Amino acid sequence: MIKTLKKISYSVIALLFITFPLLTKKVYSQKEEIKEEEQEREKLGAEKVPQASEQQIWQIYEIKITGAERVSEEYIRSVILSKEGKNLSPITLRQDIERIFKLDFFDDVKADFKDGTLTFYLKEKPIISEIQVEGRKDFPEEKFKEIMKLKQGDFFDEMKLKSQIDSIISEYRKEGFIFTRIESEIEQLPQNRVKVKIKIEEGKKFLVRKILFSGAKKLSEDELKKCIQTKETNPLKKIVREGKVDINMVNLDKENARICYLDWGFLDAEIKSPPAIIINPAKEETLILFRVANEGERYKVKRLDLAGDIIFDKKQIIDNLKTKKNEFVSRKKVVEDIEWITSLYQDVGFAQARVDPLVSKEKDMVDIEFQISRGDISYIRNINIRGNTRTRDFVIRRNISLIEGEAFSRTALIKSYFSLMRTGFFEKIDINPIFLEDNRADLYIE
Repeated sequence: MIKTLKKISYSVIALLFITFPLLTKKVYSQKEEIKEEEQEREKLGAEKVPQASEQQIWQIYEIKITGAERVSEEYIRSVILSKEGKNLSPITLRQDIERIFKLDFFDDVKADFKDGTLTFYLKEKPIISEIQVEGRKDFPEEKFKEIMKLKQGDFFDEMKLKSQIDSIISEYRKEGFIFTRIESEIEQLPQNRVKVKIKIEEGKKFLVRKILFSGAKKLSEDELKKCIQTKETNPLKKIVREGKVDINMVNLDKENARICYLDWGFLDAEIKSPPAIIINPAKEETLILFRVANEGERYKVKRLDLAGDIIFDKKQIIDNLKTKKNEFVSRKKVVEDIEWITSLYQDVGFAQARVDPLVSKEKDMVDIEFQISRGDISYIRNINIRGNTRTRDFVIRRNISLIEGEAFSRTALIKSYFSLMRTGFFEKIDINPIFLEDNRADLYIE
């Protein structure tokens, strides 16, 4: 918990709500600002056209910025929209205050307008002079340095400190420290500086001794354990990563266990949430219990069909599917079939083709219909190469199987990736197609 909290005051003086006479000339370029100001004036019945002397009252002759010590005035002036020589606008002024706040350098921003001078009063956030971390013992030092985003010399921010503490606790839990507590203290120093103390109570590191699936009868526990990320500890291999209690991962494994049932054809399987974590403090061990509420029937495939934009031989596609009639249905196989059918269409230019499975259940049988929407053929407009500093562009382009002006091809895209990797010039390559509205696509190679 953060012991010392400072309230950030979002003070905006009454100037933000002042309404002034309607100007004869166009002062603002943004239509929304004009409309909003006109609405404010109409409420007060401001109908008359101001004289030149009235316009001068609202003209900004000078802009002053006070309180900016570590942030330059020039930088602040480049951020705000109000300018010397222009008329003052409450809407623009409100935007200026918001823009200054978004810089994340200031705790408070106020504004005042008097005798043609617009003054911004800023209160800078304190600078972090020192960060002390106490209590870290068993957590790996190198990993701790990686997660520490708060740095000496940064502007201090309460929310960033809270976020930092939350991320540290999260990483501790991934390592099996499920009872870690962290507190912080802020010590005020001269010259608007602070000292941040982070006090850690690590607690004990717990290992997973046993994983159980209550209610699992049709699918074995051993099979279910293969599908989840949480693993039991091998007493002979405590140094390995497997066996640590990660509460977030345990919660995700509830869905992984359900997916396992789907892959085996149990489409109605339900697992209660959340999984139970039973702790033995004396032995620093835990038991993870997944509660299977319902396994349901195991379904077989009765009928397979295609619908929608069919441009290939239907029978040939169905014969090549991994999902087969009279066999048990598998979510994994259905997903692979969707990807394969999609790739057929993408290879002939239909880059944005979609395949959606429609599953109808009856007793212990299912009908599966793959509904296909091909979209339009996409043509390559530009091939853009980024991040290349040593290898000449023509060397890269000769390894790309896609050509500008020709139809998109998924197979050619994959072939281009492996061809570029085989050159040995690059450690990492990303090839991303960006699809445009006019049935064209730009290819970005980074």
